[in-house]
Amino acid sequence: MSTNHSPAAPTRTAWWLAAAGGILLGVLAGWYLSHRATAAASVGPAPWVVGNPMPRGGVVNLAGQHVALARGKQGTVVILMATWCLYCAYLDRYDVPVLAATPGLAIDIVDTDVGGGIAASGPLSPPFGGVDHFGLPETTAQERHTLATYARRFGILHDAHFYVALPAAQHAWAPSKFPTLVAVDPSGQVVDVHPGTGDITWATLWLANQLGIGPHRT
Repeated sequence: MSTNHSPAAPTRTAWWLAAAGGILLGVLAGWYLSHRATAAASVGPAPWVVGNPMPRGGVVNLAGQHVALARGKQGTVVILMATWCLYCAYLDRYDVPVLAATPGLAIDIVDTDVGGGIAASGPLSPPFGGVDHFGLPETTAQERHTLATYARRFGILHDAHFYVALPAAQHAWAPSKFPTLVAVDPSGQVVDVHPGTGDITWATLWLANQLGIGPHRT
């Protein structure tokens, strides 16, 4: 007796549900790819490269205004991130408030991914115990709302400048890893691009090594 069997033929309803699901996924994928493929002429090729000047445009702030990225008198840290990324959430929740105590330092947090969702940061220690939380693709206006919610949730709204990269910048600035930290010297030149992050000790050492500055200690 054969032990093989054929699965039951799918019902008409199952076929319709499968077709509808496939169409929906196709529409979302097409929207995402077209959003990412927008021409990047306005921001230039590969702007976050050591020795290059820091790009200033290509973003909107949380109010939806087209603005330039902030620069600090003693230097700038730019964080290229995604709100759904657990490593970004850890860095922003725990490291950013410490780095923000550095006199003359500007911190620019830039959402460079179209995906929505807000990650769980996890505890301070052990680090990186959070969870990614992917969401559906968002418009720029939706991304601004998500990023503002993210900043309030982690209590960092006043520790950094927050921006959403416009479609052309999202395409041109897409980092190899989330988050990517960029150190910019007082003259506006990129001096280091570091994919990935670490705990507070690592972050303060990285800042000191790249810009020669650190949090004010009392």
